[in-house]
Amino acid sequence: MTWLDPPRLGVPVPSLPKRLQHTIDARLLRAVNIRHPRWADFTKASAMHLPSRLRVNLLAVGDVGSTLLTALKLLGGDCIESIGICDLNQKTVARWVTEMEQVSWPWDYDALPAVEPVAAGDLFRCDVFLFAATRGVPPVGGGVRDVRMAQFGANRPLVEDYAQQARQAGFRGLFIVLSDPVDPCARRRIWPPTRGPTASGTGRGFGRNRSRASDWGS
Repeated sequence: MTWLDPPRLGVPVPSLPKRLQHTIDARLLRAVNIRHPRWADFTKASAMHLPSRLRVNLLAVGDVGSTLLTALKLLGGDCIESIGICDLNQKTVARWVTEMEQVSWPWDYDALPAVEPVAAGDLFRCDVFLFAATRGVPPVGGGVRDVRMAQFGANRPLVEDYAQQARQAGFRGLFIVLSDPVDPCARRRIWPPTRGPTASGTGRGFGRNRSRASDWGS
């Protein structure tokens, strides 16, 4: 569990094999789960040859997804070509597309990445896939002691389903799960999303859940 945050946990940074460290230093490695039976194959693969400006697809534009969408729109102009958004609620998609179309820098109206709706069947026609879909937290007073872990239990099958879809679509980009809460098992279950050696996956937690993950890992 020391990979979560070694300085904060007060533990030494784990040493890595020289070959793996060299791969990381040369920026030839995005992410690796050493518990995966074929993790060594990934370290030997060549780097992903991504275009200078990427196509990003975002699944779900709720509280987390919409905040991320706004940040990508405002800050991603130098590396993002376009952002596709998908949600079960088509009205939500239409609303955010309209909102984002009105965001631009003065006199430089094409500097920010375009935002457009993307169909569920086209979710993996991109360079980066962002998974921001989550099921609701159980209600307070319902007898659940740790509502976040209960939420994770409900979210896990959802993540696995989209990971399988990525594999079937032959997705070879970056699959990022904005998990809530963070569980190291999430990486093991979604990586690699395809059989190709150039696919990679990772999980991210924010704010409270980042702190929870560190405490849990200790």
